Amino acid sequence: MGGSDFGGETEFLEPAGFGARFVAYLIDNILLSVVGCVIGFVFGLAAGLSSGMDSQSVATGVQLVANALGMLVSAAYFTFMIGAKGQTVGKMVMGLKVLRADGGEVGFGLAFLRWIGYLISSVICLIGFIMAGFRDDRKALHDLIFSTQVVKIR
Repeated sequence: MGGSDFGGETEFLEPAGFGARFVAYLIDNILLSVVGCVIGFVFGLAAGLSSGMDSQSVATGVQLVANALGMLVSAAYFTFMIGAKGQTVGKMVMGLKVLRADGGEVGFGLAFLRWIGYLISSVICLIGFIMAGFRDDRKALHDLIFSTQVVKIR
């Protein structure tokens, strides 16, 4: 059916628990925060070295560019890692993997859409993530929208 290493439906795999998913989420966000700090430092340094410009306009411009780059880095990270491996660094550490509902690999297109689902889950006070702790199938909002499942692999 779907070219997964698991050879079948995800119903035979144990859904990842809320705690493991939360720790994986924290690991990924710490990693992205470090990258964001480096980006912010580089742009802040560049802004500080620019002379003769209105410092408020420079600061605003730097902040906008840094935020946009942060979003691009986040989209690239989650899209590439989930699309290529089915796992982010956090999910690797926690022994978790994202699969399609049919047990197949997610791929890059669905991984990108799932990242957009992350944004949706985030902007509604993280309720999209929290709901995984209350559902028997442990699916978050973005899993439900895009027919994915996070499962234990060890």
